[in-house]
Amino acid sequence: MIYKVYKKIGETSLQALERLRAKEGLDKEKLTFAGRLDPMAEGLILILAGNERFKKDKFNVMDKEYEFELLLGLESDSADQLGIVSSYRPKTKIELQNLDSVLQEFQGVHKWRYPCFSSKTHKGKSLFKWSIEEGCPKERPEYQAEIYDLKLISTRKIKAADLQERVFKNLRLLGRSSITESYNDFRKAEVKKSWNRFFKELESGQEFILLRLSTKVSKSLYIRSLAQRLAVRLGTRGIALSIKRRSFGKVYKINLFGKKWHFYKKHYTI
Repeated sequence: MIYKVYKKIGETSLQALERLRAKEGLDKEKLTFAGRLDPMAEGLILILAGNERFKKDKFNVMDKEYEFELLLGLESDSADQLGIVSSYRPKTKIELQNLDSVLQEFQGVHKWRYPCFSSKTHKGKSLFKWSIEEGCPKERPEYQAEIYDLKLISTRKIKAADLQERVFKNLRLLGRSSITESYNDFRKAEVKKSWNRFFKELESGQEFILLRLSTKVSKSLYIRSLAQRLAVRLGTRGIALSIKRRSFGKVYKINLFGKKWHFYKKHYTI
């Protein structure tokens, strides 16, 4: 059996699985999940029971559809809000006049490196452990992934006070992880400290540009990596302030009247 589960902000994918187990009374059922999501991401994951567990790889390699918010002007070591804020560019002029053409540039197949804070194994241990214990390796594993579609939904400004309220509200939702005994709180205290320091150093009335985007991508693409690279292309730094997965499925590509069209057949959607 396949269960569609909406993973909440602050949960790990495993915690979402256990929440389903308790709700449905599946104490004796063997379960696994497909489509891991970062702790601060939300949206659809699939919980597989019975013989469906053996089809996990099939679901993991499906194309996926997301909405995400790109916060411009700052960066963190994890490329999302669950990172230590490491730099801020208050005087950087961000050019958005050519945003549509920039988004077009990102469509297609590109090489990516796995993020520092991820579960990808490198030389016998996860990149999360590498990053915590010895520093993020520069020569991390690479992979190829395709962006079928990347569109702007809206652009707005967010005040520093509103951003602060939102970040700390989400951090309060964060549960504990089973990654390691030493770091099963995802460095929560250090992350909060860095955000506190960041907000204290801001000028009064500071605002940030927030882009809301939608995208359809192939397997493995980390949306926070996309957000980070897109911000750099716009001449600044950025983080994925929010990530929401909307569906698993298959993108069909055709050429029609000299244009490329992508049709998304949704097998599983929230």
